Amino acid sequence: MKPFITIFVLILGFGLGHAQIKEKKEYYSNGTLKHHSYYKTDSDGWPVREGKWKDYYDNGNLQYFTFYVKGKREGKEEKYYETGELESVESYKNGMSQNDEKTYYKNGKEVTAVKNSLGQKIKTTNVNAHFVQVDFPAERQSIQLFTNPLKVEGYYFSGLKFKVPEDGYLYWNFQLQKNNEVDNFYIVSADAEDHDLDKRYFTRMAFKISKDKDQFSDWIIQKSSEKLKANTEYVIYFKSKEVKPRPEKLTFELKLSATNEEKLGAFFKNSFEGGLLRDY
Repeated sequence: MKPFITIFVLILGFGLGHAQIKEKKEYYSNGTLKHHSYYKTDSDGWPVREGKWKDYYDNGNLQYFTFYVKGKREGKEEKYYETGELESVESYKNGMSQNDEKTYYKNGKEVTAVKNSLGQKIKTTNVNAHFVQVDFPAERQSIQLFTNPLKVEGYYFSGLKFKVPEDGYLYWNFQLQKNNEVDNFYIVSADAEDHDLDKRYFTRMAFKISKDKDQFSDWIIQKSSEKLKANTEYVIYFKSKEVKPRPEKLTFELKLSATNEEKLGAFFKNSFEGGLLRDY
């Protein structure tokens, strides 16, 4: 973490009656502005955010912007990549999200739009050549990804396909070889009749630190928040930003459970010794 300097400035009569508004600025050690915001104190002396709130990267680019009215977010909340491109935008009213968040890749394409384009292709075309078919349940094994990736919206996708024999929640773990810049992964039903593109099958992650961090990612361990349906084929896909992604080794396990109440560390106790980080 880079060291920074904090400066407070008192502003009187800042358009809010006779309230005293304090300006707060923080700087990186190189003198670049790190944070700029305003606040006032309530009757008990506690600080209450009021007005613009901005965070900056150490290269000077804006990282985060929002606006506060009486301590509650009001209007747009914007997040930016370090290179300056918009990452996400969301509306707030009286401190409450309006559930209209949009997230973008660095090239300006909306994440949801790319995900939906891929999902529709998986549901409506034969993509067997691009995804590796595996038997379910799958004990610890390895396959090669990106040997023949599927290109959608300028990105490359690869992954695995499987069919579950009964209704249940997916428990799985995986580790990737670091051959490409893989920046997200997800699961979607291959059934055209399933309207699951808006579902969030995975909402959290547990971790196990890799013993060889130079060549392999940390282990990611998850359980689905949505129940998978019997005799339905599913695709777990990985997305690469690389222009020509190289084959990549994926090591994984896939299992099913009637409940998603069991903690991951206990469920995979034979696969990971010493517990998991962020177990749930």
